[in-house]
Amino acid sequence: AVAKSWFANCRKVLAPAGTYVTTLPNVDVLFQGMVLLPLLSLVGQYQRALTLFAKARWQDLEYLASLADEGKLKPVIDRVYLLDQARAAHDQSESERTRGKIVLEIG
Repeated sequence: AVAKSWFANCRKVLAPAGTYVTTLPNVDVLFQGMVLLPLLSLVGQYQRALTLFAKARWQDLEYLASLADEGKLKPVIDRVYLLDQARAAHDQSESERTRGKIVLEIG
């Protein structure tokens, strides 16, 4: 499903000194990273939570496009839906049984 693996849910499988990294800033990571984890480090738990912010660069996008054109970059697509099937696509996303990306075809 979309962005369902919040840090609080992942802590139990994260290594004792592991780092959870996300590109989706949220209150969970902010609270855990700034309040809870520093307190837990006082009792020997050293997990961390980080949010990375990335900005696409034109050169990187051109490079990815060239890899795709050469057949070296192959996205994993679970299913393609027509736009009028958007509800079904969303339902599949929420089902947590998707392998790869869900595509909405427009036009």
